[in-house]
Amino acid sequence: MQIHELTALARQMKASDIHISQGLPLMFRIDGVLVEAPVQYDADTIRALIESMLDEAHREALDLHRLDADFAIAAPDGTRSRVNVFYQQGKISATLRLLNDEIPTMEQLGLPPVLKELADERPDPCHRPHGQRQVHDAGLDDRLHQPEPLRPHPDHRGPHRVRV
Repeated sequence: MQIHELTALARQMKASDIHISQGLPLMFRIDGVLVEAPVQYDADTIRALIESMLDEAHREALDLHRLDADFAIAAPDGTRSRVNVFYQQGKISATLRLLNDEIPTMEQLGLPPVLKELADERPDPCHRPHGQRQVHDAGLDDRLHQPEPLRPHPDHRGPHRVRV
């Protein structure tokens, strides 16, 4: 099974995340609860599955420096996932967040109506009422482009003197 087939299975099961760890059961997060995935793999297959998502730069960062790798993948059907690959207890692991295709509405999220009212009332900071001009202050403009003079730090008391 390829990673895209695994993400498709997780989406069918309404999972939000996939947790893949070498030597541990493959887990899906469904409604905030971790459950074992209906498919399981041995440690070598898990490692190959995780490494199949990595490009050369991420593989090198992980193998040589033991850094985390954060990136996104897109399945052939257009669905996307955020991926974090890392080492945990000396074994390679990955967490995939399955991204939604659409942004849920406030109603779908179960947010109170007052939040929609607040969002609708908030003025757009980029919008200027018709006919209002931007005020230009040439002196201010010149001052903004001047380099700031160097000043000593307020705690600096001058050169240090050593008495013998």
